[in-house]
Amino acid sequence: MIMRMTLTLFVLVVMTAASASGDALTEAKRIPYCGQTGAECYSWCKEQHLIRCCDFVKYVGMNPPADKCR
Repeated sequence: MIMRMTLTLFVLVVMTAASASGDALTEAKRIPYCGQTGAECYSWCKEQHLIRCCDFVKYVGMNPPADKCR
Protein backbone atom coordinates (compact mmCIF):
# COMPACT_ATOMS: atom_id res chain seq x y z
CA MET A 1 0.00 0.00 0.00
CA ILE A 2 2.77 2.43 0.94
CA MET A 3 4.69 1.44 -2.19
CA ARG A 4 1.69 2.26 -4.38
CA MET A 5 1.22 5.65 -2.71
CA THR A 6 4.92 6.44 -3.11
CA LEU A 7 4.83 5.49 -6.77
CA THR A 8 1.72 7.61 -7.33
CA LEU A 9 3.37 10.61 -5.67
CA PHE A 10 6.52 10.14 -7.75
CA VAL A 11 4.52 10.03 -10.99
CA LEU A 12 2.64 13.20 -10.03
CA VAL A 13 5.88 15.05 -9.28
CA VAL A 14 7.49 13.97 -12.56
CA MET A 15 4.41 14.89 -14.59
CA THR A 16 4.19 18.29 -12.90
CA ALA A 17 7.86 19.03 -13.61
CA ALA A 18 7.51 17.97 -17.25
CA SER A 19 4.41 20.08 -17.63
CA ALA A 20 6.12 23.16 -16.19
CA SER A 21 9.11 22.93 -18.53
CA GLY A 22 6.84 22.26 -21.50
CA ASP A 23 4.78 25.33 -20.63
CA ALA A 24 7.88 27.51 -20.69
CA LEU A 25 8.88 26.23 -24.12
CA THR A 26 5.36 26.71 -25.46
CA GLU A 27 5.26 30.20 -24.00
CA ALA A 28 8.52 31.20 -25.68
CA LYS A 29 7.39 29.99 -29.09
CA ARG A 30 4.07 31.81 -28.68
CA ILE A 31 5.56 35.12 -27.54
CA PRO A 32 7.16 36.97 -30.46
CA TYR A 33 9.54 39.00 -28.29
CA CYS A 34 11.65 35.98 -27.42
CA GLY A 35 13.90 37.74 -29.90
CA GLN A 36 15.07 37.77 -33.46
CA THR A 37 18.52 36.46 -32.54
CA GLY A 38 19.85 33.80 -30.22
CA ALA A 39 21.32 36.47 -27.92
CA GLU A 40 17.95 38.23 -27.60
CA CYS A 41 16.18 34.95 -26.93
CA TYR A 42 18.81 34.04 -24.33
CA SER A 43 18.31 37.39 -22.57
CA TRP A 44 14.53 36.89 -22.62
CA CYS A 45 14.99 33.42 -21.10
CA LYS A 46 17.14 34.82 -18.28
CA GLU A 47 14.58 37.58 -17.60
CA GLN A 48 11.94 34.87 -17.15
CA HIS A 49 14.22 33.25 -14.53
CA LEU A 50 14.31 30.04 -16.53
CA ILE A 51 17.16 27.57 -16.22
CA ARG A 52 19.14 25.95 -19.02
CA CYS A 53 18.71 28.94 -21.32
CA CYS A 54 21.44 27.70 -23.70
CA ASP A 55 19.49 24.51 -24.34
CA PHE A 56 16.29 26.51 -24.58
CA VAL A 57 17.67 28.80 -27.30
CA LYS A 58 18.81 25.76 -29.29
CA TYR A 59 15.39 24.15 -28.84
CA VAL A 60 13.59 27.10 -30.42
CA GLY A 61 15.93 26.92 -33.42
CA MET A 62 18.43 29.70 -32.74
CA ASN A 63 22.13 29.83 -31.98
CA PRO A 64 22.87 30.74 -28.35
CA PRO A 65 25.49 33.42 -27.64
CA ALA A 66 28.97 31.90 -27.70
CA ASP A 67 30.19 33.95 -24.73
CA LYS A 68 27.38 32.61 -22.51
CA CYS A 69 27.11 29.01 -23.73
CA ARG A 70 29.71 26.36 -24.40
